[in-house]
Amino acid sequence: SETHARKIVKTQRFAIEHGAPLVGLNDSGGARIQDGVASLAGYASIFRNNVAASGWIPQISLILGPCAGGAVYSPALTDIVIMTRRTSYMFLTGPDVVRQVTHQDVSRDELGGAHIHAARSGVAHFACSDEVDAILLARELLAYLPSNSAAHPPAWSPLWISEQTAADAIQIEDRRSFREYENDTAAGSDVLRFVLPQNNSESYDVRDVVVRLVDNGCVLELHAEWARNIIVGFARMRGEVVGVVANQPAVLAGVLDSDAASKAASFVRL
Repeated sequence: SETHARKIVKTQRFAIEHGAPLVGLNDSGGARIQDGVASLAGYASIFRNNVAASGWIPQISLILGPCAGGAVYSPALTDIVIMTRRTSYMFLTGPDVVRQVTHQDVSRDELGGAHIHAARSGVAHFACSDEVDAILLARELLAYLPSNSAAHPPAWSPLWISEQTAADAIQIEDRRSFREYENDTAAGSDVLRFVLPQNNSESYDVRDVVVRLVDNGCVLELHAEWARNIIVGFARMRGEVVGVVANQPAVLAGVLDSDAASKAASFVRL
């Protein structure tokens, strides 16, 4: 509705002004017809703020129910989209309208389910089992992202590598303390000779290489189901956040097609 749109716009402006990440939980059927053009104008203001925030603050959208119309335009403009399987949907118009116009029967899952957007369209970065999993994933993502483009990503104490979980990690204010930290990167590099095949014509899973190079072997992969011939994700090396972009020889010999190029480029821009 018009009032609801004003609340969202006010929240967006507050996040932009204070350089804070913006997380949206979406479960909406779109514009409220009773409000007419005023409701549509509210969506225009939301989209405008999505564009203004892009490149300045992280924007994460959780799709937790059926979303249609304007309710999917805004999430599509954000940096990361998280969907839940069997309960969340993203489509411009529902199956009933498609049936009336095209005389074709299509289910919600086929039209805009989590699998369609995570594996075929590439709109969704993650497809989670349920809402709790989606919310926990959003929290994990925020641990890799800075509050805004002028800030540094969160850096964790080396204690996290051997003793702590990400949730219990100790944030380091003095980033220079990592100069004295030595992890097992050298040992991991030595193991790589057992991972890479001797024959250049043989394929291998590049994930086996990446996990041996990053802290604790932990990589948060984005778009895991889409354009699988390249992988992108977040990890840490000596406690510092790094981005991972790697061709995947195990899928299509790691060739760079249009989907893989779009996937890598969008991640680098992120």
